[in-house]
Amino acid sequence: MIFFIGFCCYVPASNATAADEYAIKAAFLYKLALFIHWPNEIFPATGEKFKICLLGKDPFGEIIDNTTKTVNIKGSPLLIERFTEDVLNKTPPEKLKQCHILFIKLKYLKTTEGILSSIGEHSILTVSEDDGFMSVGGMIQFYTQDTRIRLRINRNELESAKLKPEATLLSLATICTREQCE
Repeated sequence: MIFFIGFCCYVPASNATAADEYAIKAAFLYKLALFIHWPNEIFPATGEKFKICLLGKDPFGEIIDNTTKTVNIKGSPLLIERFTEDVLNKTPPEKLKQCHILFIKLKYLKTTEGILSSIGEHSILTVSEDDGFMSVGGMIQFYTQDTRIRLRINRNELESAKLKPEATLLSLATICTREQCE
């Protein structure tokens, strides 16, 4: 597991196709769940689905479905849910609060900031690859540096949502705050 996480962080992005890049990010999304200590109330019943939600533009397509179709997270089957940006006006924040991991890819940073505020301190791991994500309260951001896919982690945001990252995950990321991440 540790090898996989390390490998994902250091795969050259410039040599990869967009499909390769999103296959790595898709695998990373569900692997992140294994390196986070979740509050006990997240999994109240055996067999409850662990939800990864995609909000906005879906850069993964079938890649994430194929990558995760046989995955279980701590004994719970994995479910991918998609919410388009158009649905934001119709989707109450309550629906998003049912997600365990929320990957956000929206056009406007202000919209992202509003979503992050609406889910408040719920134990939802928020992830994006969008510039500025960390400055509006995001928890984990994928970015490219020296042609490699890397992670930024805002530990304060994680902890305010009662999510505790393992040391292994922290050792592979750039740790920052809202002010110093971009």
